[in-house]
Amino acid sequence: MTKAQKKAFIRELFKSIEISLIEKIDKMPEEWDGIEIRELAADKFAESTLFHRRRDLRQRATNYRNEVIVRNL
Repeated sequence: MTKAQKKAFIRELFKSIEISLIEKIDKMPEEWDGIEIRELAADKFAESTLFHRRRDLRQRATNYRNEVIVRNL
């Protein structure tokens, strides 16, 4: 993926999570603040991953985690 493609992908991913969360505002408890909303956002990002859903990506997941550590991402 080129840098431009990566930027576009990141923007699209974040926008889709943003839209999903905003659509659910009316269902959120009134007492929720940034703590719960941040947790919900993290859950939505986790749901969008493939590593935890596909066994065939196990090696890629291992390689990914290694790169995150090595490159201090």
